[in-house]
Order: sequence, then structure tokens, then C-alpha cells
Amino acid sequence: MPDIPQPDETGSAGTQTTGSQQEFLPASSSPVEGLPIAETVAGLAATKSRSMGGELAARLIDGSFRQVSYDLRETQRELRETRQRLSGVQEELSKCKTKAAVLTERIRAHARGRHLKNLSVMVGTVLVGIGVEVYRNNFTKSSLLIGVLGVLLMLFGWLSTGGEAE
Repeated sequence: MPDIPQPDETGSAGTQTTGSQQEFLPASSSPVEGLPIAETVAGLAATKSRSMGGELAARLIDGSFRQVSYDLRETQRELRETRQRLSGVQEELSKCKTKAAVLTERIRAHARGRHLKNLSVMVGTVLVGIGVEVYRNNFTKSSLLIGVLGVLLMLFGWLSTGGEAE
């Protein structure tokens, strides 16, 4: 068998030297980290790859239960977070609905108030005109009363406010 090469260092003479002092760091995180069933299967493959029987089945069942438990905890955590966000959004929606109802009522009240103002200005103008005509016919006391009432109605229509600003 001349085709097999002879090694330079067989290791039996005691002349071996130590390897490099460079540290080999493991990967920062395992791809199966956080997944218990995957960790269990990886552990079985690394340590008991030839094992067949009770121990293997026990580890697989243990790993599957840990995985289901982990999934349950994560789902419960996500459900709590979702319920908290939902509660906050429901409160915000309630406030927005209340504000919309208040603003809608203010719009309706503003329209009614505008009609009342316009009516008071119109009636006031008519009363001032009637007061002037009555004054021309020498009914001074009643013409003055009608004229003052007309001016008051016109001032009410011009100077009254529309309600709250906000």
C-alpha cells in the first residue's frame, strides 16, 4: 500500500505544540433560542443521537409542553397588550363622539340663533319705520315708544353673541 502518505507528526512523540491563543467566540445567539421544542431536539441530536426509546420520547414530550406553554404565555401577553390598547382607543372614541355631539348641537343652535338675530333686526327696522311714520302723524308718545323698541331689537340682533367660542 504505497499510496497512503506518512504523516510528519503522529502525536506519539510528545513534540506537539499548543494551538493558537486566539479565542473562538460562539455565535451571538442560537437560531433556536426561545423555542423550547427546537432547543430540545437540538440537545437530543447533540447528546443522544443514537438513543431510541423512553428517554427520547420523554424529552420530546417535555419540549413540546414547554413550547406550548411558551406560546400560551406569549399569546396571553399579546392579548393583554391588545386589550389595553383597545381600552384606550375606546375611551378616545367615546370622547370624540361626545365632542361631535356637542359640536353638532352648537351648529344647530347657531343656525337657530342666526335666524332669531335676523328676525329681530328685521322687526326692529320695521318698528323704527313705523315709529317714524307715527311721529309724522303727531303721535309723539307712542312713536317714541315704538322707535325705541325697534332700536333695541336692532341692537339685540347686531350685538348678541353666538355662544361659546369652543
